[in-house]
Amino acid sequence: IALNGSKLIDGQHRLLAVIESELASVRMAVIRDADPATFDAIDIGAKRSHGDIFREDLHVMHPISLIGRLVYGKPATPRQLAPVHAKLQKPMRELVALYNRGTKRFTASPIKVAALAAILNGERKSYVHELFKNICAFNVGELPPVAQNFVKQVSMGNGTHAKVETRTRDQLLVRAWTTFQEKNAELKQITVHDISKRMEEIRKVFRDALNIIPVVATKPSDSGPGAT
Repeated sequence: IALNGSKLIDGQHRLLAVIESELASVRMAVIRDADPATFDAIDIGAKRSHGDIFREDLHVMHPISLIGRLVYGKPATPRQLAPVHAKLQKPMRELVALYNRGTKRFTASPIKVAALAAILNGERKSYVHELFKNICAFNVGELPPVAQNFVKQVSMGNGTHAKVETRTRDQLLVRAWTTFQEKNAELKQITVHDISKRMEEIRKVFRDALNIIPVVATKPSDSGPGAT
């Protein structure tokens, strides 16, 4: 068992096992004042999800992990994800509370990420929440034209390749991002022309909210020693 102050660094599953065993006591080694840096490395060989590490509902953690991937440009480590989780867990829980846990198609992580991005970008929370709730409940009659088209594309396709495209993460994220912008409410057909540009819009929203500056890879300078 590893502790840093009152924070449990390692040993959650062992302690839960002790509780479930109903044994009076179990002897085990306890390390106090463990370096929090070990948080990223302990039991790294075990299949531990971000939900396990942060002790978070997977309906909340999966979209937060996706946001981490968006802002860092690659799967985030637990240490990188910690400020993302700390900042966004509450608004993500508010979204999760709006739907029945049995619904899956319209509660996918990209859709929740798009809804949160819209709110962070200045859309009215009440508008986004109501729209998301009605999409999840498949209340088509309560949806504006853009959301009706979104539901159609996700569930049925439009006779071409929409069904395939909306099943890919980026396509689904961008189409949902378009749907949750109130200015697009009367749009009757969602068409994605430049997905990379739209994805960058979403990344910027989260990077600004989290105050994360992207790392831009640069080519080695030609002006170093030996350059002509």
